[in-house]
Amino acid sequence: KNYRIGITAGYTYMPEFMQAIASKLFKQIEVVHGESAELRHLMMLKEKRTDMFICEISVCQYLLKTHAQEFEMIDYSNRPIGEIHNFHLGFSKKWPGAEEIVKQFNAELAKFVQEGKRKAIFEKYGVISPLEP
Repeated sequence: KNYRIGITAGYTYMPEFMQAIASKLFKQIEVVHGESAELRHLMMLKEKRTDMFICEISVCQYLLKTHAQEFEMIDYSNRPIGEIHNFHLGFSKKWPGAEEIVKQFNAELAKFVQEGKRKAIFEKYGVISPLEP
């Protein structure tokens, strides 16, 4: 109840969090619209307009790293808030050769990971991921 929470318009949050908002369990809700929402949320934290917001961890890690001086006083919890969801790439079954595209994509992704390229990208941008121990 004592916190001012930032949320992003159009984002999907856990039902329990949305219920807490609907039940007015927070001191204040600040809604951010449009592009660069996470960066604007970080600015709101810096300016003490909000106390916290939910951000996909790799996005916020990247922003905190690339704007280190500006946001040096901001930290994050790497503990998940709610259930972890996987994201998948979708292909239309109506595309000619869709099954072959899926096979090729999966093979190239496996090769990319095996060659350490994903890990290199994560390291370059300071992303901590359970995908890379």
